[in-house]
Amino acid sequence: RSVGAQGARVFEEPASKGLWELVDVRGDGWACTLPDRLVDLHSHWYNWERKVLLVRGIPFDATGTDYLVLAGLNSKCFEVGALHREEPRHKLTWMLGRLRWLVECPVSLVRALERLEAPEFVHCVVGNDDGALVVSLPRFGISFRVVGGDVMSENCRGYRLARCQQFSDTMPFFSGYLVLERVDE
Repeated sequence: RSVGAQGARVFEEPASKGLWELVDVRGDGWACTLPDRLVDLHSHWYNWERKVLLVRGIPFDATGTDYLVLAGLNSKCFEVGALHREEPRHKLTWMLGRLRWLVECPVSLVRALERLEAPEFVHCVVGNDDGALVVSLPRFGISFRVVGGDVMSENCRGYRLARCQQFSDTMPFFSGYLVLERVDE
Protein backbone atom coordinates (compact mmCIF):
# COMPACT_ATOMS: atom_id res chain seq x y z
CA ARG A 1 0.00 0.00 0.00
CA SER A 2 2.82 2.40 0.78
CA VAL A 3 6.56 2.67 0.83
CA GLY A 4 8.21 2.91 4.23
CA ALA A 5 11.66 3.94 5.37
CA GLN A 6 14.53 3.07 3.03
CA GLY A 7 12.16 1.97 0.25
CA ALA A 8 10.62 -0.96 2.15
CA ARG A 9 7.15 -2.03 1.03
CA VAL A 10 4.80 -1.87 4.02
CA PHE A 11 1.09 -1.93 4.72
CA GLU A 12 -0.78 -0.97 7.85
CA GLU A 13 -3.69 -2.94 9.18
CA PRO A 14 -5.99 -0.41 10.87
CA ALA A 15 -7.83 -2.98 13.03
CA SER A 16 -4.64 -4.04 14.80
CA LYS A 17 -2.54 -0.92 14.25
CA GLY A 18 0.10 -3.31 12.95
CA LEU A 19 2.74 -2.45 10.37
CA TRP A 20 3.72 -5.29 8.00
CA GLU A 21 6.89 -5.14 5.86
CA LEU A 22 7.48 -7.14 2.67
CA VAL A 23 10.61 -9.25 3.31
CA ASP A 24 12.78 -11.71 1.41
CA VAL A 25 12.92 -14.98 3.37
CA ARG A 26 15.60 -16.66 1.27
CA GLY A 27 18.96 -17.21 2.93
CA ASP A 28 19.99 -17.79 6.50
CA GLY A 29 17.98 -17.80 9.69
CA TRP A 30 14.78 -19.46 10.89
CA ALA A 31 12.89 -18.69 7.66
CA CYS A 32 15.12 -21.05 5.68
CA THR A 33 13.21 -23.92 7.31
CA LEU A 34 10.05 -23.03 5.37
CA PRO A 35 9.09 -25.49 2.63
CA ASP A 36 10.19 -24.46 -0.88
CA ARG A 37 6.56 -24.10 -1.95
CA LEU A 38 5.91 -21.47 0.72
CA VAL A 39 9.05 -19.57 -0.21
CA ASP A 40 8.64 -19.62 -3.99
CA LEU A 41 4.88 -19.31 -4.45
CA HIS A 42 3.96 -16.74 -1.78
CA SER A 43 4.79 -13.24 -0.58
CA HIS A 44 6.12 -12.74 2.96
CA TRP A 45 5.14 -9.92 5.31
CA TYR A 46 6.80 -9.42 8.70
CA ASN A 47 5.56 -7.58 11.77
CA TRP A 48 8.65 -6.57 13.77
CA GLU A 49 6.71 -5.78 16.97
CA ARG A 50 4.98 -9.14 17.17
CA LYS A 51 7.71 -11.21 15.46
CA VAL A 52 5.12 -12.77 13.17
CA LEU A 53 5.49 -13.56 9.48
CA LEU A 54 2.37 -13.86 7.36
CA VAL A 55 2.52 -15.80 4.12
CA ARG A 56 0.02 -15.02 1.39
CA GLY A 57 -0.47 -15.37 -2.34
CA ILE A 58 1.72 -13.40 -4.72
CA PRO A 59 -1.05 -11.71 -6.79
CA PHE A 60 -1.54 -8.07 -5.81
CA ASP A 61 -5.16 -8.68 -4.84
CA ALA A 62 -4.40 -11.70 -2.62
CA THR A 63 -5.09 -10.20 0.79
CA GLY A 64 -5.93 -13.42 2.60
CA THR A 65 -3.40 -15.10 4.86
CA ASP A 66 -2.45 -18.65 3.82
CA TYR A 67 0.14 -19.29 6.57
CA LEU A 68 1.21 -17.52 9.73
CA VAL A 69 4.72 -18.06 11.12
CA LEU A 70 5.80 -17.28 14.67
CA ALA A 71 9.41 -16.20 14.27
CA GLY A 72 12.32 -17.15 16.48
CA LEU A 73 14.39 -20.15 17.52
CA ASN A 74 11.36 -22.42 17.91
CA SER A 75 9.45 -20.99 14.96
CA LYS A 76 6.23 -22.69 13.97
CA CYS A 77 4.35 -22.30 10.70
CA PHE A 78 0.54 -22.42 11.01
CA GLU A 79 -1.82 -23.20 8.12
CA VAL A 80 -4.78 -20.82 7.95
CA GLY A 81 -7.89 -22.58 6.64
CA ALA A 82 -10.01 -21.05 3.89
CA LEU A 83 -12.70 -20.12 6.42
CA HIS A 84 -10.32 -17.75 8.28
CA ARG A 85 -8.08 -16.38 5.48
CA GLU A 86 -9.72 -12.95 5.41
CA GLU A 87 -9.67 -12.47 9.18
CA PRO A 88 -7.58 -9.55 10.48
CA ARG A 89 -4.04 -10.67 11.33
CA HIS A 90 -4.34 -9.79 15.03
CA LYS A 91 -7.38 -12.08 15.29
CA LEU A 92 -5.46 -14.96 13.69
CA THR A 93 -2.74 -14.78 16.34
CA TRP A 94 -5.41 -15.37 18.99
CA MET A 95 -6.59 -18.49 17.12
CA LEU A 96 -3.19 -20.23 16.90
CA GLY A 97 -4.24 -22.99 19.29
CA ARG A 98 -6.94 -24.07 16.82
CA LEU A 99 -4.83 -23.92 13.64
CA ARG A 100 -2.84 -26.77 12.11
CA TRP A 101 0.94 -26.39 11.86
CA LEU A 102 3.52 -27.69 9.39
CA VAL A 103 5.73 -30.62 10.39
CA GLU A 104 8.35 -32.64 8.57
CA CYS A 105 6.80 -35.37 6.44
CA PRO A 106 7.81 -38.99 7.03
CA VAL A 107 10.22 -40.07 4.27
CA SER A 108 8.29 -43.27 3.53
CA LEU A 109 5.12 -41.29 2.89
CA VAL A 110 6.88 -38.78 0.64
CA ARG A 111 8.37 -41.67 -1.36
CA ALA A 112 4.92 -43.18 -1.86
CA LEU A 113 3.55 -39.87 -3.12
CA GLU A 114 6.50 -38.73 -5.24
CA ARG A 115 5.27 -40.70 -8.24
CA LEU A 116 2.61 -37.99 -8.55
CA GLU A 117 4.23 -34.95 -6.89
CA ALA A 118 7.77 -33.68 -6.35
CA PRO A 119 8.81 -34.07 -2.68
CA GLU A 120 9.29 -30.32 -2.14
CA PHE A 121 5.59 -29.78 -2.92
CA VAL A 122 4.30 -32.38 -0.45
CA HIS A 123 3.65 -31.01 2.99
CA CYS A 124 2.34 -32.32 6.28
CA VAL A 125 0.36 -30.62 9.02
CA VAL A 126 -0.76 -31.63 12.50
CA GLY A 127 -3.69 -30.10 14.33
CA ASN A 128 -4.76 -29.70 17.92
CA ASP A 129 -8.20 -31.15 17.25
CA ASP A 130 -7.18 -34.81 16.99
CA GLY A 131 -3.39 -34.71 16.52
CA ALA A 132 -3.64 -36.64 13.24
CA LEU A 133 -1.03 -36.13 10.54
CA VAL A 134 -2.50 -34.70 7.31
CA VAL A 135 -0.46 -34.97 4.11
CA SER A 136 -1.31 -32.53 1.32
CA LEU A 137 -0.50 -32.25 -2.36
CA PRO A 138 -1.72 -28.65 -2.70
CA ARG A 139 -1.08 -28.30 -6.44
CA PHE A 140 -3.52 -31.20 -7.02
CA GLY A 141 -5.92 -30.37 -4.20
CA ILE A 142 -5.41 -33.84 -2.72
CA SER A 143 -4.93 -34.65 0.96
CA PHE A 144 -4.66 -37.73 3.15
CA ARG A 145 -5.05 -38.28 6.89
CA VAL A 146 -2.86 -40.85 8.62
CA VAL A 147 -5.08 -42.98 10.87
CA GLY A 148 -3.33 -45.86 12.61
CA GLY A 149 -1.38 -47.57 9.84
CA ASP A 150 -3.69 -46.35 7.06
CA VAL A 151 -3.30 -43.28 4.85
CA MET A 152 -6.94 -42.32 4.35
CA SER A 153 -8.06 -40.07 1.50
CA GLU A 154 -9.76 -36.86 2.61
CA ASN A 155 -11.11 -36.31 -0.90
CA CYS A 156 -12.59 -39.78 -1.47
CA ARG A 157 -14.24 -40.91 1.77
CA GLY A 158 -13.90 -44.62 2.48
CA TYR A 159 -10.69 -44.99 0.44
CA ARG A 160 -7.07 -45.25 1.47
CA LEU A 161 -3.73 -45.13 -0.29
CA ALA A 162 -3.01 -48.70 -1.41
CA ARG A 163 0.11 -50.35 -0.03
CA CYS A 164 1.02 -51.51 -3.55
CA GLN A 165 1.22 -48.48 -5.85
CA GLN A 166 1.70 -50.39 -9.10
CA PHE A 167 -1.00 -51.83 -11.34
CA SER A 168 0.07 -55.05 -13.03
CA ASP A 169 -1.83 -54.34 -16.25
CA THR A 170 -0.74 -50.76 -17.08
CA MET A 171 1.63 -49.43 -19.67
CA PRO A 172 5.21 -49.77 -18.39
CA PHE A 173 6.05 -46.05 -18.59
CA PHE A 174 2.78 -44.77 -17.13
CA SER A 175 3.64 -43.87 -13.55
CA GLY A 176 1.90 -40.55 -12.73
CA TYR A 177 -0.92 -41.94 -10.62
CA LEU A 178 -1.82 -42.99 -7.10
CA VAL A 179 -3.71 -46.20 -6.30
CA LEU A 180 -6.55 -45.98 -3.80
CA GLU A 181 -8.38 -48.97 -2.38
CA ARG A 182 -11.78 -49.21 -0.75
CA VAL A 183 -11.77 -49.72 3.00
CA ASP A 184 -14.16 -52.39 4.24
CA GLU A 185 -16.27 -51.02 7.05
